[in-house]
Amino acid sequence: MSHLIGYNLGALHRTSREFKRKVDSAYYPSAATIDENPIIPSPSTFDHLNNLHQDNLPTPSQCAVHLELLEVFHALRIKVLDSKALDQAFDLGGPTKKVYRRKFVKGLNKWVNQETTLRDLQWENSQDKKWTFYLGEAVRRFMVWANDYNASLASGEKNSWIDDGNGRVSMTEFLYLPPVDVLMVWHAFLLNPSDFLEYCQTNSLEYLPRVNFPWTLIEILQHKSICSHGPIRDTWKYDSDTWQVPKGESVFSGNLLHSIIKEGNTEDLDVDDDFRPDIIIDLMNNVERQRAFVKKMNAHLWIRSPALQGTLQRAVERYENYLELFRLYPGKMLVPTLDIDLVWHTSQLSPAAYETSMKARCGRFINHDDKIGRYQLDVGSDETQALYRTRFGLEYHVCLCWECQAITSAVDDSDRDGYLEEQRSSTFAKDLADKVMADIEYHRAVESARRRNHIKLPIRVEK
Repeated sequence: MSHLIGYNLGALHRTSREFKRKVDSAYYPSAATIDENPIIPSPSTFDHLNNLHQDNLPTPSQCAVHLELLEVFHALRIKVLDSKALDQAFDLGGPTKKVYRRKFVKGLNKWVNQETTLRDLQWENSQDKKWTFYLGEAVRRFMVWANDYNASLASGEKNSWIDDGNGRVSMTEFLYLPPVDVLMVWHAFLLNPSDFLEYCQTNSLEYLPRVNFPWTLIEILQHKSICSHGPIRDTWKYDSDTWQVPKGESVFSGNLLHSIIKEGNTEDLDVDDDFRPDIIIDLMNNVERQRAFVKKMNAHLWIRSPALQGTLQRAVERYENYLELFRLYPGKMLVPTLDIDLVWHTSQLSPAAYETSMKARCGRFINHDDKIGRYQLDVGSDETQALYRTRFGLEYHVCLCWECQAITSAVDDSDRDGYLEEQRSSTFAKDLADKVMADIEYHRAVESARRRNHIKLPIRVEK
């Protein structure tokens, strides 16, 4: 398509930068009540959501929930790093320090010690200590949860899960949905499929790999609280020896999933077991390696884009092509693009379904190795692009910004409806572009207000 040509792409991005500068000056009336706030992403994004693969592929709606979850992980780290309680616990002091400097005061005709406030660079450099501590505790809590949940599945009591008929199980109750820190560790571990399966075999966790990732439960919680009204509030309630979960509830709170912790009795799980330090370090490193991907997803923020559904639908289709390359070129190291990687990750979060998918579509199990160096990735990416072009006649590396994705979605929708053939007027392209840019401007205005913690968000008024 013409908008993919380099010159046109550059012009589009220059226009986009101008649009971004105008967002703050663009006026949209605020909602009269919170109930009138726009719901972004649209609830229709999650229509027909379930925990199962379809045709051995994850679904766009599962990918959307995944994006929301990554935003939660991003907010969680910010909250931990901003924690004043942990500053006190580690005796880190504060972001500033007071020093005294000699200064000559003419009126007094003498030197005096004058108090001055400076940034405390030592405090800034020590902030990662808090995250390291939090992550270590989260890993130990994950190991307790994994043992407990596997034991529940092994007991055969079907009060909190169902069998999908293929030997895989789905959570149906919130009882065993882990707290957000444990969920983060589990999520990162699942993205190292071979390591996860080996861990489960070594520790006799035969049921855990059969669990489909609980997309539906997570989405229920997210839609109750996805509209953030103000800054990050509550922290996740735990100490070094126990984690406390209100009966029948999950501990989620924070920026995107603000407090849904209910009052009630709590259950304590002992985490005093002497877990091997090397396992703890490996699981911590899993989360740290995923942090780069989480930051990229936060930077692109597709979950707030007006083109979300089109972006994810195309990503699943491109992922399907990517798997076809694995089948055709078994000796090649294939490197995914960012959108394909999101879909690939989404698939891996349901281990048994992922294994079935790989064998059906690639003829073998494909491990996901996130420890490969930058140089190897660059070489593999170039080769993957060449193979993708040769096999499918399509561009592999496409622009994933809001503007490019929105225009692609608009053109695809018009083409699907047969509208492109009917509309040959000179104003069609301009009208389409104007509509796309108006949608983007509005979505950016809403996001800008949300980030400034506005309670009532901008709304569009029909003209």
